[in-house]
Amino acid sequence: MQGERSSTGSLRVQSDGERIDREQVEAAIRHELQILADIETQFENHCAGLDRSVVPLSMKAFILRQMQWRRRLRRMPYEAALRGLHQKLLRLVQLSDRTFH
Repeated sequence: MQGERSSTGSLRVQSDGERIDREQVEAAIRHELQILADIETQFENHCAGLDRSVVPLSMKAFILRQMQWRRRLRRMPYEAALRGLHQKLLRLVQLSDRTFH
């Protein structure tokens, strides 16, 4: 594995033919977090709408469970991507400590 500084001063690492740029990884993490925040905001808005509705309580409970289930399913790919990006960032930081110190 080789490390180098880009023209912007960020660390780039070559790993198994894959070029990893810390700034790109951090930007991707922020992007995934924003998507997860949007999912949460939508869920909260739907919950507020459900609370205001005149639907019977038993139906509200059923709808809430369905909404929670859909929220979990929607979050899964973004959480997985975030875990992968976090691992990349950790490897990058560990490698930079060994390469440049």
